[in-house]
Amino acid sequence: MPKKRKLRVHNKKRNSALLYEFLIRQISSCLVSKNKKGARQAMEISKKYFSKGSTLREELDLFKTLLNTSVKSEGSAQRILSEVLKNAQKVNSRTLDAEKSSLIKEINHTFSNKFYKQKISDYTVYASIYTLLTEQRNKKKNLPTVDKIKLKDVVIEHLINKSNVASTKMKLKPAYNNTVFNFVLQRFHKKYENKLTERQKNVLMKYAVYLISEDRKPMDAVIESEVANIKKDLTSIGDISLLRDKDLMKQLRECYSEFNKIDFSEISESNILELLKYVKLLEEVKS
Repeated sequence: MPKKRKLRVHNKKRNSALLYEFLIRQISSCLVSKNKKGARQAMEISKKYFSKGSTLREELDLFKTLLNTSVKSEGSAQRILSEVLKNAQKVNSRTLDAEKSSLIKEINHTFSNKFYKQKISDYTVYASIYTLLTEQRNKKKNLPTVDKIKLKDVVIEHLINKSNVASTKMKLKPAYNNTVFNFVLQRFHKKYENKLTERQKNVLMKYAVYLISEDRKPMDAVIESEVANIKKDLTSIGDISLLRDKDLMKQLRECYSEFNKIDFSEISESNILELLKYVKLLEEVKS
């Protein structure tokens, strides 16, 4: 395990990725303790400052590229880092600083000082990225060349090591995802009390993450995949015994007709419920 390097230039309160992570964890913590007001406050702050079009979101996206990308070679890692740093120069420093100051002020007014004391396992990586992005935007280069090289090594090492353990990390969901998932799961159980299958849980997990991140891509991908599978399964029954059951086949044709009427371009709780029902239906038919 590589030895952690000390970083001389880092202010965690101005690290946009850390602030975003802390807000997500705050939502999770409040949901666990049934503090609806606290969860709503953290949610509103997150949406207010990290919505698309904000400069904070612009910097957060640069962070995410380096935090979430995995590559197999040092050359690829260096090219990705170089591209991110190039894009960092396009971020308006004055607007970014103003947004951060407003965000920090609102966080300080809303939450206790414990908000900033949450532990992050990859803190060194977060700090390294922050320092490099900040240095890249500064007209006066204050960071010694040796320190800059060391910080780049930290990020490059992360990009490569992330690839090496990708299969393991895919199985480990972030704590806040599990918490929000359980919260959403309880709500769905009130309306849909059948035992949930793994496919249904996967849909719900993506929906739970969507609720707190508002990132449509993962949710859209799951919906698109499930809709395609359901339509295919409803029209390609291969079991002869089922094909001979005229009443069942009539019901399945009616299901297909009703399913086609649903507009899944809208991500809503009612649509997710319908999707879960059809997933369950097709699994029962196949079994």
